[in-house]
Formats: sequence, structure tokens, C-alpha cells
Amino acid sequence: MKITKIEVQKNNPERYNIFTDQAGREAFTTGVDEAVLVQWDLKKGKELTEKELELLIEDDHERKAWNRALHYLSSVMRTEKEVYDHLIEKEFTEASAAKAVEKAKEYKFLNDREFAKAYVRTKINTTDKGPKVIRMDLEKKGVSEKHVSEAMKALTDELALDRAVAAAEKKGRQKKGESAGSVKQRLLQMLLRKGYDHETASAAVKEADFAPSEEDEWNSVLVQGEKAYRKWGNKLEGRALEQKIKEYLYRKQFPMEQIQRFIDEKREESEDGNGKKVQPDEQA
Repeated sequence: MKITKIEVQKNNPERYNIFTDQAGREAFTTGVDEAVLVQWDLKKGKELTEKELELLIEDDHERKAWNRALHYLSSVMRTEKEVYDHLIEKEFTEASAAKAVEKAKEYKFLNDREFAKAYVRTKINTTDKGPKVIRMDLEKKGVSEKHVSEAMKALTDELALDRAVAAAEKKGRQKKGESAGSVKQRLLQMLLRKGYDHETASAAVKEADFAPSEEDEWNSVLVQGEKAYRKWGNKLEGRALEQKIKEYLYRKQFPMEQIQRFIDEKREESEDGNGKKVQPDEQA
């Protein structure tokens, strides 16, 4: 078939429409990138076989994949897997995607080893994620175990502990009605979710400076104690009510001495209709 016309595409000046003579009539045959146009020396009057046209279209498809890869890499660093998966998602063939990835590696646009190092540094400086989550993120991005382990050396055990302590102190402010024990348990679970191992998380919670004042702790006991009293005060009385309130406050991880203080103060209330009086223990 003979090329009868070549024209620049209206929406993309770097691509060209190729027309050929088909059964005596001029017809659009394919579009090609400017680089493919030059590579194949395409011009009006040139003859192309069916096989040549097939190879030309294949080269153009690979060129499209390459251009798409460059665009995807233009904003942030990516891994080999991320680029490959992106091209497959954009419906490029596996062969074209693989060639684009290899070409990007040759041009030093892709380097999983350097990506892993930069990723770990960024997470250390901008987030409070723990080692487990950072490692898992890199593995999901397709970085090899070798490169992941090398990059993770930047996050030493000492640094991980310091970051865990900082995260705990940031989130450790006691909420109204929350016991110190509940705060510690909440922070421990938070650190575990963020990717710190149990040993580091536990040490961080112990080291973190967020201990509430005695007044804050007592106010929390009052909030939760009154809540329990309102809930069961009309259903129970005496020893049964006392035991129910104790169990409730104990589950909230308040110190037993403060729980008993609340019970004692309730005992001292006058029976003036404000609520049911909690009866003292026989041994009290």
C-alpha cells in the first residue's frame, strides 16, 4: 500500500495521521508519533507492506507506552512495579509496558534502590508511621526485599522508639472521663496500628510524658462514676449497686483507691432524694 497523505493531528501536534491508497480510495490507516514517523522515514508516496504496517503500529504502541511512562514519572518518584501496573491499567500490552520500564531504567528514571531510600527518609521526616507499615508499603510497591532491608537501616531501633514516644505524647492527652490506664491502652493500640512492634510501643507508652494530674484523674472518675450511678441507681441499691459501680470503673482502668473514694463519697451523701445511697461493706 502507498502512503497518500500525512497530516498533523489537530489535538496533538506531535502525532500524525497516515493515509494510504486502499482499493483506489484514500483512507485513514493509522496514527503515529513523530519519533516513529522519523524512524520509519514515512512520507507521501512511500510503499508499505502489510508486515511493515504491522511493525510500524507496534513501534508506535511502544512509543505511546514510553510517553505515558514519562508522564507518570514526571511528578514523583515511582517503582518499576508502579509504572508497569499503571501502563497495564491504561491498556498497554505487557510487552510494551515491560519495554517502557526497561527503557526508563536505562535512562536512570527508575531505580527501586534509590526509591526505597528516599521513601524511608520521607516517611521518617513527614509521618509517624512505624517500621512495619513503612516496610509493608514498600513491599506493596514491588520493591525487592534486598532494597527494602537496606533502606530500612535508616530507621534504627532508637529512632523508632523516639518517634513512637513523640506520637504517643501527641495523641496522649487525656479525654474527659478517660482513665490514665485507658489512655495508655489506647496509645498502645494506636502505635501497633501505625506499625511499631509491641516491645517498642510498650516502651514508648511508658516513656511518654502525658500523665494526668490527680485532679484530672479524679474528675474523670467522677464523670464515669456518675454515669454508672445514673445507669444503675434506679435498678439496684446497697451492696449490689456498689459492686456494679466498682466493676464499671475498674473496666475503665481507674485506680482502685480512687474507685473506693468515689464509693465512700457516695455513702456520705445524705438521703435527700438525690439518689440511692451506696451501702458500706460489712468490713468497712
